[in-house]
Amino acid sequence: MEINLEVCRTIAVQYGLPLQFVAKEFYVFDVLGQIAELTAGKKELVFKGGTALNKIYLGKMQRFSEDLDFDLSAEREIGLT
Repeated sequence: MEINLEVCRTIAVQYGLPLQFVAKEFYVFDVLGQIAELTAGKKELVFKGGTALNKIYLGKMQRFSEDLDFDLSAEREIGLT
């Protein structure tokens, strides 16, 4: 994926974030999307760790994590409440 730096600059200024952080977020979501496509219907891949907490649960609170953590396990059912 090629990112548009002008869009990144606009977002960075609008939200008061460093440009590098905004650009990294574009790449993170691109990688997550590609992994989701590659693993659809296959063994369970669980997105976990600090970045997962930030993206899923923390909302507007920014956590500056640099990695993506996954767990690959045998097929099992997970109940979400």
